[in-house]
Amino acid sequence: MFVVPCKYIEDKSLIRECIQSIKQYHPEELIVVVDSNSDDKSYFDYLNKIPNVVICDKKNRHYIIGALWQAYEMFPDEHHYVLIHDTIIIKKSLSKFLDDEETYSFLYFDEHSIPPQSQSILDRCILPNYSNNITIPFVGVWGTAAILKNHIVKKFVSNNLHNTYLSLNKEECQMSERILGILLAAEGIDIVTNCVEQKNCATHWNSMFTDGFEYIKKTITIRE
Repeated sequence: MFVVPCKYIEDKSLIRECIQSIKQYHPEELIVVVDSNSDDKSYFDYLNKIPNVVICDKKNRHYIIGALWQAYEMFPDEHHYVLIHDTIIIKKSLSKFLDDEETYSFLYFDEHSIPPQSQSILDRCILPNYSNNITIPFVGVWGTAAILKNHIVKKFVSNNLHNTYLSLNKEECQMSERILGILLAAEGIDIVTNCVEQKNCATHWNSMFTDGFEYIKKTITIRE
């Protein structure tokens, strides 16, 4: 399954191109589009015509990670959950990353500090059975975009993360990238080794603007 959160704004969301790219390389995969409380839902008309696309219209206000929980609630038995953005285009088959039991980041980054004001976000989102004694530096998951296997998502849900690990604003959405890295590390997953692009986005940031990645193309947009 692919999970695509969408805050639809004409000319800023690339949801049509995103869906087309998934269908090109993974035509049989289920795609769940989780609407992020869009004012304009006219794009539903397009989605309703595409086979294997399901619209989750539950007014998701919890950004990218909220879409994962919504999709899992609807489909708890999928083998994998490919969590991407509506501004990501798939350029190549991801089958080699989907078929095994490993979880993957698409890109990673090194985090060398956590601002004091962000500690409360970590405290709220990460349960006591996950250590808050974070060793600096650690590794974050760029964009909270990842290929998560079912057993990992089930473990997160069993620890109530679907109720605590929720982004409430842009700052918390950015912290979500760090939180997912921390949680996956706690589960013994090395997201540097298990990385689709095998690249640190901080040192390859220009590739975002030059279409320099092998498997994905990301368009940078600003949306309220």
